[in-house]
Amino acid sequence: MRRPTLAGRLAAGTLAWLAAATAAAAQDEVVIRTVGLRDNSFLEQCMVEFDIRVKGLDDVSRVLIGHRFELAGAGEPADVACTAWETREGMAGTETICPHQVAFTCNDVERAVVDDVLCEPGSGVAWNCSLLTRMLPARGAVAQRVQVALPDYDALLDRCTSDGGIAAADRAAACQGVILASTDPGILAELHFRRGTALDSLGYMDQALDELNQALLYDPALGLALQLRVQLLIQRGQYDQAIDDVEAAAVDPALAGALWRSIGEALANAGQIERALAVIRRAVEAAPEDAEAYDLLGRVLEFSGDADGAIDAYRQTLALDPQRLHISERLGDLLSEAGDDEDALAAYTVALDGYRATGAEPAAIGAVLVSRGRAYEVLGDAEAARADFDAALDLPLTDEHAYVAHFYRGRAAFNDGDDEAALADFTWTVEAEPTDWSAWYYRGRINDALGNHEIAVADLSAAIDLNDQFAWSYYYRAFALSLSAEDDRALGDYDRAIALGIDSPYAYTGRAFSLAQLGRSEDALADYDIALQMDPELAFVYSERGDLYLALDQVEPALADLRHALDLAPSQQTGNHLAWELYLLGRYDEALEVVEQALAMEEPDQPEAVDTHAHVLAALGHAEAAMAAYERAMRLGGEEWVALYQETLRDRGYGDIEPTGELDPPTRAALRRCVVDACPLMEDVPPPVE
Repeated sequence: MRRPTLAGRLAAGTLAWLAAATAAAAQDEVVIRTVGLRDNSFLEQCMVEFDIRVKGLDDVSRVLIGHRFELAGAGEPADVACTAWETREGMAGTETICPHQVAFTCNDVERAVVDDVLCEPGSGVAWNCSLLTRMLPARGAVAQRVQVALPDYDALLDRCTSDGGIAAADRAAACQGVILASTDPGILAELHFRRGTALDSLGYMDQALDELNQALLYDPALGLALQLRVQLLIQRGQYDQAIDDVEAAAVDPALAGALWRSIGEALANAGQIERALAVIRRAVEAAPEDAEAYDLLGRVLEFSGDADGAIDAYRQTLALDPQRLHISERLGDLLSEAGDDEDALAAYTVALDGYRATGAEPAAIGAVLVSRGRAYEVLGDAEAARADFDAALDLPLTDEHAYVAHFYRGRAAFNDGDDEAALADFTWTVEAEPTDWSAWYYRGRINDALGNHEIAVADLSAAIDLNDQFAWSYYYRAFALSLSAEDDRALGDYDRAIALGIDSPYAYTGRAFSLAQLGRSEDALADYDIALQMDPELAFVYSERGDLYLALDQVEPALADLRHALDLAPSQQTGNHLAWELYLLGRYDEALEVVEQALAMEEPDQPEAVDTHAHVLAALGHAEAAMAAYERAMRLGGEEWVALYQETLRDRGYGDIEPTGELDPPTRAALRRCVVDACPLMEDVPPPVE
């Protein structure tokens, strides 16, 4: 007789026991009695009532009976299981009865069909009840007795161990028959597991859990049974029982880790974050090489707000499985948020290279390019940032990623000195999202840098309307207003910026300048003092305060400030500023020393500095050297400087010279006469100061 592999493991003597059970079972019977069909047409509700009676069985506590009721004209059949047995004493002895009621809408239902009844007792082998079909009248009662026939043992075993093609109820019944005939713990563990899977597929979770528990009692190392049981416990929210089961199991560490991970994820989804973290850490301890466990730990830590812990977990994930490119990308996001832009850049690059190598969707590649571009921009690498943003904007992006790309590309261009490109990007952003105050803020700064001061004021006003708590918006609007000679309005903005807590010497310096323009010199000097207390290395503040001292005729403090500015930031422009003031004060020797030091600096000569040199040389009587210096200043300054000299010479009475911008002989002759007279040719045109 053919037997499956599992049957070959059954203990000797089973067949003899089975034969005896067959003989005894032939005398038992199952009675299915239809009580009747109640017609409540006025409620459009009908009811089938019937009993299933089992006689001659000692224990029906584990009986599974699947009933199918098909009501003609009333839709799909429905499977019902017997869950409430009653024991009754009758004339024929003790009977175990399962009463049933099935309600349905009457309408045109003419008959009820009850069929496919599967009966299995708690002892002996599985019962196989023959098909029962009943035509039911509107009222009445019928009864049917069905003799139970014992199925072939091999057929039971085939059904139990089948992986497909056998109804779950049949498999469950067959497994029970084999279980009752088995004594080997290993075989029993597997059979209980198979029966449990069949019961689970039928939706009988309680019975399935019982069977799986029986399987684990016979074999605590049966991983498949533990997996399914834990899964079912998780579905029911019985997390404590699931934890107890895993703790009691004798499965290998990798499986234990996977089960801890499943429980931890379920707890996290249920909002029990602290418990979830504790369980997931047990998963990591059980299977320290499981990248999925660290991945889950990172996600839950991130959700809990522990960014540092999430970063560590994600790093461990990638150490175990570098191909988890989405984790590299997320790690980059967290590192960027934490201010670790160098490491964020590295993480984004790993993700980007991986996405490209694996042929990821263009949108995914574009998203990482945007993120990496931001990292480059924050790190000050404007060229690399703009390259990434350009590449990203050539790919399909979400609206959010496209906005970020334009925004940060605009910032990178602004920092790179490409104000026109920056203006184009921020014009795009304010049109795409006019409620983003920061976009208006940056466009205002860019317009100010381009000299569009009125537009800058309007943009910064829009930023303030959307967010009136950002101090720098007031600062830069004040700066633009001051450049437009609206120092009274600028002063109010500087006051507001400082009141909002702006902790910058630039705010006090800006306010000092506006105060000075408004004639409030003492208040201006006080603000310059505060700025220098905050940062004593700011050369331009000494330069501005020096100019204010000069306006107040406080010469020595002024010259001290200008010299200090030159010491802090040596440049031709700063040296020329001091030299010119010394020239105006008639201190020619000092002026000559300073201006020649300025011209000796390793930077291109400026026409202003060469002009100062010429004035000083002329004042000292060095006519030829002065003449050469004036001509050099005109060559450096071009036609505008020549025309300016021509106008001044004419106004000084050195000839009727037209301001043509051409250094012609009449201009040279007039200039020579002026030099000989040491005339203050440009005295009313002081050099510009930034």
